[in-house]
Amino acid sequence: MHPVIPLRWFLGSAMGRFLGCLATCLVFLAVQGASAIPITGANGKVVNFAGVKSAGPGGLTVQIRAGDDPIELPWDKLDLQKLETEQPTIFEAYRVASRGQSRDLNLGSFAPKEAPMNRTVPTFEDGGERHGWFEAGAGGGKFALQLPSGGEPRGVLLISFGNDGRSIRYIGGVGANRWADFAEKFQFAVMSYTYTLSPDLAREGLGEAAKYIRTDEGSGQAVLDALNDFAQKSGKANLAKAPIAVYGTDVLGAAFAYNLTQSIPERILAAVASKGAYYSGKPTEASAKVPLLMIWGEYDTEVDQYQPTNTHDEIYPTVLELKPNWIYAMEPRGTGGESPFSQKLATTFLDRMILARLGTGTELKELDRTRSWTGDLDSFEISRMEDPEAVLTETQTWLPDGEIAKLWEDFLNETMTLDPPGQ
Repeated sequence: MHPVIPLRWFLGSAMGRFLGCLATCLVFLAVQGASAIPITGANGKVVNFAGVKSAGPGGLTVQIRAGDDPIELPWDKLDLQKLETEQPTIFEAYRVASRGQSRDLNLGSFAPKEAPMNRTVPTFEDGGERHGWFEAGAGGGKFALQLPSGGEPRGVLLISFGNDGRSIRYIGGVGANRWADFAEKFQFAVMSYTYTLSPDLAREGLGEAAKYIRTDEGSGQAVLDALNDFAQKSGKANLAKAPIAVYGTDVLGAAFAYNLTQSIPERILAAVASKGAYYSGKPTEASAKVPLLMIWGEYDTEVDQYQPTNTHDEIYPTVLELKPNWIYAMEPRGTGGESPFSQKLATTFLDRMILARLGTGTELKELDRTRSWTGDLDSFEISRMEDPEAVLTETQTWLPDGEIAKLWEDFLNETMTLDPPGQ
């Protein structure tokens, strides 16, 4: 017997006008079989949905029972924290929706009747399947990579998200995902990793015990070894030497991204380290030339819970003499994890840096610092950098060009506008 669960607890009073017409026919939510999709509501109760069609800024389009008319379920009626761990594919769609974009999911009763043909279906450690991906094991980690459509990949977008070592779950799902969409225009492959951690590491905030974030102790080389393996398995030789753009967020995900930049700067095209700490990699002249965006939240209590070492404010004074191509950006009222605004700053930065640094083949170009601007970390004002070889002070940050400078200014002044859906 399934428990009796009135629909009204899940949708709440905000659904207002059509709640009445749903109350009679959707009083009990009990879907049996393998296609049921359990989702936890904001009040902690679980509902099994027959299918999830799509996600958009307003919420999920779901089906209670197969054959029923779809309805919209607002995001504020869901426990988003549990959604992240229990339904990572749907949570990834929520991240996209928070940026004003929509995504088709076609899960459960909305799934295609026939599986796509001529696509590999490797199985990941969580028991899920991902279509069109290659897998490799190296240095104690498991890596996954999706090739761009057609031709040799010109680079790799490495996603480093989360605090539990399972970054793969942020890029999973059948078919295309937002990272593939982002990378496709540059002919980049998408890559991520899984490192198995004991359950108490993330729960207790023992960041330094997560050895994989110390990339100079083996995990950095593991990335290169995995790419060599992918090059052989896929027949795409460029992967063995392809430049890498890294997007890291959350405490440990950002730590991995930052430290990897210090470990293998010759391969890193650009990097984002957002809302993190444990930046233990030692900056060098080579790593200082790599465009790096470091974001932190004004009220990031998640970082504080980890009692972190080597935070952004500890690292910054030590690298100034190297004249780094590094951006420092504080998100006003920002907390832990990504927001739609920090995501826009990060993806725009990677977009521009890929265009600026990618040469012919896999060759990387140095940035032209004569185009540089500076940002004042106290007043949030921007100005052209008069001397591109100047050593900045602790109250200044480097900005690569006028476009990024304006976006940085808007980000810190809370005047940034988000792109409309579909842009």
